[in-house]
Amino acid sequence: MDETAKAHAASLGSLLMRDQGEAEGRILQNSAGVGTSAAPTAPPAHAVLDALPAQVAVLDRNGVIVAANAAWRQAAGAGAELPMLAVGADYLAAWRLAAARDEVAAEAARGLPAVIRGRSERLALEYPWQCSGEERWVQLVAAPLPDTEGCVVMCHDITDRKRAEARLRVSEGRFRSLVENMPDIVFCRGVKGRSAHGYDEGGARLYGRDVLRIAGTMDAEGRARIDVWYAAVHPEDRERYLAAERRRKEAYKPFSIEYRIIHPVTGELRWMREVAWVVEEVSLGQTFFDSYILDITEEKRRAAALATSEARWRALFDNALDAIFVVDAGGRLADANPAACRLMGWGRAELIGRPLTSLVPAAEAGRMAEAWAAMQHGVPHRGEWTLVRRDGGTVPVEIGVGILPDGRLKIAARDIAERRRAEAALKESDLRLRRIIESDAVGMVVFDLAGRVHEANDAFLELVGRSREEPAQGSLDLLGLTSPEHRHLTAVLLAEAAKAQRQRPFETELLRPDGERVGVLLGVAYLGGSERLCIGLVADLSDRRVAERRRLLLQELNHRVKNILAMVQAIAQQTGRRAATVEGFLAAFRGRLAALSAAHDLLVAHGWQGVRLESLLRKALGAHLVDAKRLTLTLPSLVLRPQAAQDLALAVHELATNATKHGALAEAGGHVTLAGRIENDELVLVWREEGGLPVTPPDHQGFGTALLTQAIRHQHRGRVACDWRSEGLVCTMVLPLATAAEPLQETRGEPAGQAPAAAKPA
Repeated sequence: MDETAKAHAASLGSLLMRDQGEAEGRILQNSAGVGTSAAPTAPPAHAVLDALPAQVAVLDRNGVIVAANAAWRQAAGAGAELPMLAVGADYLAAWRLAAARDEVAAEAARGLPAVIRGRSERLALEYPWQCSGEERWVQLVAAPLPDTEGCVVMCHDITDRKRAEARLRVSEGRFRSLVENMPDIVFCRGVKGRSAHGYDEGGARLYGRDVLRIAGTMDAEGRARIDVWYAAVHPEDRERYLAAERRRKEAYKPFSIEYRIIHPVTGELRWMREVAWVVEEVSLGQTFFDSYILDITEEKRRAAALATSEARWRALFDNALDAIFVVDAGGRLADANPAACRLMGWGRAELIGRPLTSLVPAAEAGRMAEAWAAMQHGVPHRGEWTLVRRDGGTVPVEIGVGILPDGRLKIAARDIAERRRAEAALKESDLRLRRIIESDAVGMVVFDLAGRVHEANDAFLELVGRSREEPAQGSLDLLGLTSPEHRHLTAVLLAEAAKAQRQRPFETELLRPDGERVGVLLGVAYLGGSERLCIGLVADLSDRRVAERRRLLLQELNHRVKNILAMVQAIAQQTGRRAATVEGFLAAFRGRLAALSAAHDLLVAHGWQGVRLESLLRKALGAHLVDAKRLTLTLPSLVLRPQAAQDLALAVHELATNATKHGALAEAGGHVTLAGRIENDELVLVWREEGGLPVTPPDHQGFGTALLTQAIRHQHRGRVACDWRSEGLVCTMVLPLATAAEPLQETRGEPAGQAPAAAKPA
């Protein structure tokens, strides 16, 4: 109460002092208690002042009360403490007396003389006072009288306002405590005022600790700049947000809203949740616009991540190859993916709601119920079950159980019918292999690529002088059983067996416990599997045996190797695929076996140490020639290794067979030349046909060409080129000497590309 109170006080003083004479008479009467004459009728101005609730008094130049309205007189008559004194009392002296014990009284004693003498335009004080045993609050305003010394004192009872302010301070304290102990929430208080947004100059204040993180701007007094806050709201959300704010400011409607802001400092996009309401303080005459703002960016990010995760789960669920069932707490199907529907033959809508136990045969329902009870108590379950399809058929499955975030169970089922068939076939294959191993017809040993023996038959154990317990204990090592000088070569050949799937029989030496050496012929086939196993066939070649035994053993070995080669190479199967008649099949099959047998006979005759190139080819081609003059051989002196001898015998047999049917040997005047030379460490053989039937290139590759390519190109990394000329086939075969021939000095001594002088027709 400042300029308005001063104006009211001056006007009230003028009314009280309008009639000085009557006022003095009234003052004497009031001070003495008796009047010398009858009291005049109060003028209308005094009647108006007496009707006012405010307490008004006039002081003269000495500070004495010279006039007062009814409210002042009533308070003074009730015996109230200072400053409610009666008319005629020294008001200023009373304040001076109380100044020694009260700061407010001291301020009044200092300020009133200045107002009375016109040196100060106003004095305003608030102070407590006792009235009828109750503490109340008074606001005192003093203003000088116009045109004379003295002043008017006006007192207002402000007890209700003071009590309301006290309640507000308590409320503000609680509010402050709430704000300080909730650091994640920003509280905002606005006061209804003059600004465009309904806030006064101090209204837009953010109290939360996160004001800088969320709002990004704050003035020197810690107040958020409300214009920057509104500007930070995302353009797509701004109109919606401002509309809610307008409804609150104009219609006092609270709101709760989520919106985005673009941080004015960092430029980061963040999500806000704001709850806003209105508080009307009638006793203070103020309206507050309160709100709290919560940063929910992380909550939104988590929700988006959850939605993405759920979308991924649904994509995995719908596209999984395994059947997936979701089971609720009651043991009923809550969902099933397309793979589950295909597995069971039911539609998704038909499966949902069915009891889990209805998916298994009646005989397994009890077992399923027990497993379900265990799964509900968190016991993991994996096992094989039989499910009943819609058509009544059954399918074996392997299931695994997991718990979803919502507490439901996820059951993944994989069809294992094919796996069971494979396991049965493998079991049958293992049984056949077991029978072969246990036959003891030849030494057999199963080992891994590191050489550790997993299994061996009695024939092998007897050969190396070992007990049956040693393989079971894992203490038997094939490389450890090999003599030192053969160990490296054996390891290399075993490694090659894994790449080529098998290894032709080769000679090595094994050691018995007493140090005795046993010469053996070892053939290897790669079995594969998780342990990468090999099987070895071992034949005894010990020097301890007499020559006759060695000869018989070699003959027996020759017989067995021919049988093994017949099976492994599948000559009969491949020949049968391309034979039009039984007679044609038998002729081709017998011819190929005869060529292979001829090569074996030569190798056996030479102790399996190799065979000369010319001897091999003459024997391989002899069966195809009635007239030896129709074949000319021009070959270098060369000893072939056993493997190369077998493969080359088969290759030449195929060329001769083709010439007999379709080429030079099919006509009486036809002629074949087979010339060889050594060139760049390679054996080059050229088969040339002339004078036979006209030749046209074949429209597809036959078995003979495939066998030729397999024998030369794949087995020895050589080269084969067939030129189907009209006058006759020209086939060039190239074999590396390193793999095909023994390194004999007599072979190396011949000039490269020069035929021996003794070359002559066959």
